Amino acid sequence: MIPYPFGVRFPALASCKGLIDLEKWLSSNLNAYKDAFYEECIKFLKEVHLAAQVVTSNHFCSPNALRTIYLETSSTFLKVLQSHSGLVSSPHLSVEMDKLHITYMRTSSRFKSSGSADLSSSDYYSEDIEAEANLYFHQLFSGQVTNDTMIRMLAHLKASTEKREQAIFRCMIVKLLTESFAKYPVRQLQMSAVLFGSLIKNHLITDHTLGIALLAVLDALHECLFSNMFVFGIGALAQFVDRLTEWPYYGSLIVKIWLLREMHSDLVVLIEQALARTSQAHAGHCPAVDEVHQAEASLYFNQLFSGQLTNDEMIGMLAHFKESTDNRERAIFSCMIVLLFREFKLFAHFSKRLLKIYAVFIGSLIKNQLLTNHTLDIALQNVLDSLREPADSKMFYLGIRVLAQFVDRMIEWPQYCNRIVQISHVRSSHPELVAFVERGLSRVSQAHASQSSAADGYYANDIEAEATLHFQQMFSGQLTSDAVIQMLAQFKGSTDNRQQAIFQCMIAKLCREYKIYSMYPEKRLKIA
Repeated sequence: MIPYPFGVRFPALASCKGLIDLEKWLSSNLNAYKDAFYEECIKFLKEVHLAAQVVTSNHFCSPNALRTIYLETSSTFLKVLQSHSGLVSSPHLSVEMDKLHITYMRTSSRFKSSGSADLSSSDYYSEDIEAEANLYFHQLFSGQVTNDTMIRMLAHLKASTEKREQAIFRCMIVKLLTESFAKYPVRQLQMSAVLFGSLIKNHLITDHTLGIALLAVLDALHECLFSNMFVFGIGALAQFVDRLTEWPYYGSLIVKIWLLREMHSDLVVLIEQALARTSQAHAGHCPAVDEVHQAEASLYFNQLFSGQLTNDEMIGMLAHFKESTDNRERAIFSCMIVLLFREFKLFAHFSKRLLKIYAVFIGSLIKNQLLTNHTLDIALQNVLDSLREPADSKMFYLGIRVLAQFVDRMIEWPQYCNRIVQISHVRSSHPELVAFVERGLSRVSQAHASQSSAADGYYANDIEAEATLHFQQMFSGQLTSDAVIQMLAQFKGSTDNRQQAIFQCMIAKLCREYKIYSMYPEKRLKIA
């Protein structure tokens, strides 16, 4: 039987009293339960990290003994999980571990002042991995290898199929991302900056780690002039300046730094010229997701899933971001929507708990009209596709729960409603939902019928536009009179509310314009 969350906590507490060898206990369970227990340990570490964040962000909250014990055992958990990474079949869990370790390194450095133990990369990676990573850094700083040689070696380690070499690569990246360069001698500082920037330039770090690296450079550039960190930031930026066109917003943040404009005006001019060319080239196109915005968007999603933000708080924040005059906030809103749709097909692999949170969130976006036009179309189509999946599938589970959030808006889209109520397993598994939608459709149909009897009936803009288009096709000769009559006969007898509305709109238009036919040209009059 896989240990429950309390089963992870009790051994952590017992190990501090010397009642259990935590490393042996973890190793035994990892060998027995593999991915399932590995994931349970990651959940425990995430919860401990969240508790540590609360302490460091709240001056009125002091770390209690239990939190401190859990944080102190974190290093053992991380070390054992890394040494048993070969047992894990899911690449997702390996990625989660790397992210978690980077986050822990940052948290522990802040939490350290509260009396808890520090956490170093040596607590996470086995001694031989750590030793080899340190050897490579020593060779670089001693001049035995050049920066280009180091980058080629890292590229080889990253692409390797050997788990040991992959572990060395990850260890070196974690060391660089969590290292404090402020106290480095000038020579080592400059070499570190070149290596750091070269990682970005050569695409050796991506996604979450790339976001962290870019933010680290941006933070360094905001430090005091001539400080070690400012020097580090300039050295790193110089390596990947050609890639700034991929992240226009990030580039715009950099060129706004006053010290940079004063002391490195040539670099600022170079960046501004590149950004201007990019802006012209991408005019009218949808911008790519900026890595910095992606990192911040991911943070908000993590807060939602961990319970730090409620769904209502998240929706309120996004409503503010969408209407904000701050370009950064609007960009984060767009990024979060893009990420949401990008991951939609992966939801089938999520746990029911995460699916439920996602469903309420997506449905609330639609309900509160935070999605419009193209993004609304994508969201509605994704929900429809999910409902067409088997009734016992996770995607169907997701679709039904998304739908429940915005069911009151469905009468705005009669054709969409018709497609949903025609899905057989939706009708059989959720008859009350189908009945509710059908009652709404009936009321809409009756309202349209009464409107169509009025001499000056009004129609939605898209209905009016389509009716006008059909008349234009007729008067231009693209459609014959017989073809239009056949089309109108089809629309009149259709069960599709939209087609019925187009029919009614075209008839109303003909009746309204009857008195001005005398002003038509002869050819147009004959056709009418």
